[in-house]
Amino acid sequence: MSTADQALIRAIQTRRRKLAGLADDELWRDRLAGWTGVRSLTAMTRAQLAAVLDAVTKLGPAGPSPATVARQHGLKYMLTPQVQKLRAMWITLGQAGVVRHPTDAALSAFIARVTGVELGRLPPADVTRVIKAMTAMAARAGALGPDGRIIVPARGGGDDVPGPAA
Repeated sequence: MSTADQALIRAIQTRRRKLAGLADDELWRDRLAGWTGVRSLTAMTRAQLAAVLDAVTKLGPAGPSPATVARQHGLKYMLTPQVQKLRAMWITLGQAGVVRHPTDAALSAFIARVTGVELGRLPPADVTRVIKAMTAMAARAGALGPDGRIIVPARGGGDDVPGPAA
């Protein structure tokens, strides 16, 4: 493999990391096969690599990488879609009264208890275990609706708020 091919692969992978929806390896390989008929960048010709780079570029503007976003927010881990899902569930559990401290530190501690791995090093395979543990917590607290969603109680603004005088 030539240096030019390696540079193309680096450019493709950099672009891939910055685009949402291309993190899953199987989906990525399916996309590669759809674009070129080959499921591996290292098995492609230079023309195929150039075609993949063009296709990835057309998917949209690349935003900042997950690592850059994490640094901007002062986080010690990347905001991947999986981590964003876990954070959203954790905050919702806090709003539902299931957890007392819906902070990132408490989420990290919970994940470490469930998986034995800290949040920054959580492999995608363990995300499902954490989601199931959070869902079980909500169910035990009676905060899980029939559709499997976490129920957040309404906060004010209901019938107890007096309206304007008639």
